[in-house]
Amino acid sequence: MHQVTQELIYPTTLRLRGPWLLETHQLLALDEILEQFCARETEVSEPGVATLVGFKNVKSLSVFLSKDRELKTSSFKEAMSHIASQNEVAKGFEYVALSVKTRVSVHLLRGQLFEIKVSPQSGPVSYDIFMELKSWAGTVEAPLWRRLLFFEFRFPYRVFLLLLLVFVFLALFKVPFTTADSKGVLKEQGRDLLRSGINQQNQTKALELVLALESDYVLPGTKELQVPIVWCIIAVYILGFLSFPLTFCMAMWAGRRRLRLWNRWMKFNTVTIPSLVLAHWVYPQLLSRLGVVLRH
Repeated sequence: MHQVTQELIYPTTLRLRGPWLLETHQLLALDEILEQFCARETEVSEPGVATLVGFKNVKSLSVFLSKDRELKTSSFKEAMSHIASQNEVAKGFEYVALSVKTRVSVHLLRGQLFEIKVSPQSGPVSYDIFMELKSWAGTVEAPLWRRLLFFEFRFPYRVFLLLLLVFVFLALFKVPFTTADSKGVLKEQGRDLLRSGINQQNQTKALELVLALESDYVLPGTKELQVPIVWCIIAVYILGFLSFPLTFCMAMWAGRRRLRLWNRWMKFNTVTIPSLVLAHWVYPQLLSRLGVVLRH
């Protein structure tokens, strides 16, 4: 009977979703982790197994560009100094490190699915590097509220934005009466006459209403929708901000300026504008009500 070899299997695959806004120092931190991994030129093998000595670990980085192009290099630090790519915007990357027994890959596919994978799943070396990369991913992953707002529900936001824009358009511009609108207005006027009673003074008006209803007469002029325009504009602004966020950016080449502008825009929308709204509408109301309570 053959004896089955016992082997402890670790979970060494991690998949996460965006948004992914990677700063320069975060990319360089990933460089450092894989550089330290590749600096091990020898690996301790299991008892009874020969150890390979002098094997030089290697790593490679592929940065995805527009039009299905790729920049192949060995690290983010080297990629950032690539002269021909200074006006490019990175679309994703695949970072691979190889040793005698271990393969490590960090893959961000076109700014969407982020994956860390280490193989084989057994052995302390695989587990150690996986935990290092998992810890790094935890530092760059967006908080839950940002993932929900800016990634999961973008399509519904855009639908609501479109409907709200149509509603605001109708509210801002007067709409001509239709036959159905005219009949509704005329019928309401007829009900008012019936409630007040028909007399000599309003007989002519009553006859006009009957003739207008029978002939499908359309009232001249336009109607106005009673809509709080200020709140509609605020809603359009908020939905527009949520519908078209920056969900992926790497702070290298032209992406560095884009990410810096987005961070400023994000701060303006999440800190400055709410502070102004609170100061202009909410705080005065609270102070007013507090004053009433204190006076009583």
